[in-house]
Amino acid sequence: MRDLLLHERLFAKLMVTDRTIERLVDGFERDGFDRFVESLAEPEMKSLVTRAVNAAVVNFLRIPPAERLRRFSPARRAALADTLGDWLVRVARDGATRDAMVTAVDRLLEAAERRTWVTCWDWFRRSGWPSPRPTRSPARPGGTGSRRR
Repeated sequence: MRDLLLHERLFAKLMVTDRTIERLVDGFERDGFDRFVESLAEPEMKSLVTRAVNAAVVNFLRIPPAERLRRFSPARRAALADTLGDWLVRVARDGATRDAMVTAVDRLLEAAERRTWVTCWDWFRRSGWPSPRPTRSPARPGGTGSRRR
């Protein structure tokens, strides 16, 4: 049961026994699918489905993703890596992604154009970028460059 995907767990919680599945199929044959849809609209059924879905989601979220991935077989990990890689390539090639990136870069450049060097330097300094340290003047041992008078 632990190796099932979320939707498989939900289905397993809703349809627990063979007898339940037989009754469901018999009901479809006798009353049609419309009756099943109507039964889902009843408050009792909504409550049962809500509790089952909630329990499945909570159980799913209790296991950290790293632990869940460790349980995968090497073949399943490879399939997941391929799927994620394909998805990332599709996202990167998508026109909407490109448009969003162009818009973001344009906004960044416009914001940078409105700033002076001083405001840019202040922003870098506040953001935690390392600031240059004063260097010792070779002319005066122990000095820190030019001296104010």
